[in-house]
Amino acid sequence: MKTRIFSLVATALVLFACNSYGQMKAGDYYVGGGLSLMSSNVKEKIGGVTYDVGNSFEWSVLANAGYFVTDKLALGLQAGFSHFSLTSESYYDPDEELTEITSLFSASPYARYFLMFSERVGFIGTLGMEIGTGNNKEKISNSTDITSRIRQIGVGLTPGLAFFPSHNISLEATFGFLGYVSEAELDPDDDDRVVSSSWGLSFNSLRPGLQMGFSYHFTE
Repeated sequence: MKTRIFSLVATALVLFACNSYGQMKAGDYYVGGGLSLMSSNVKEKIGGVTYDVGNSFEWSVLANAGYFVTDKLALGLQAGFSHFSLTSESYYDPDEELTEITSLFSASPYARYFLMFSERVGFIGTLGMEIGTGNNKEKISNSTDITSRIRQIGVGLTPGLAFFPSHNISLEATFGFLGYVSEAELDPDDDDRVVSSSWGLSFNSLRPGLQMGFSYHFTE
């Protein structure tokens, strides 16, 4: 009897050990989401002198889903919303307060590669094209808001790490956006357009600095 019990326990332990974490395969899919919160004091350096611009606060939420076309590569779609606010002195009157608020919706088709270091921890690299649209509002003290439309597009790589506390759940952290970002701001009153672009590692409305998320993996 004791031999049978020992055999059953040993078999259960072997089966548990074989249930590896972070072992994705073609045909699996996942859904998940993420959240980012960031507060900072913005400074600007002009002619060797550093000026205190003001205080900023940013938050964003996102949802995503993906499908594994190979054991390590998934194709997916991500959608999100971000909100950025900056409070500083007015350009025109230092005694007045300027509040700038940017709200942005974004969508991104992507390809994500998983490189596992162990059964629980791995690197994730996400290559995607992100498109964002929204508006920017500026308000000086109690005066009328000045509103402009924002269009952003970015193409590049988002690096990150994934941790699997269980077979089906991964906790993820991504850092910034390495690639090309272009932004156009259109004033609806006089149709003036301001276009800016950048290349390199950026932290912007499409991709805040640090973003935490999770995914639930559906496996066969």
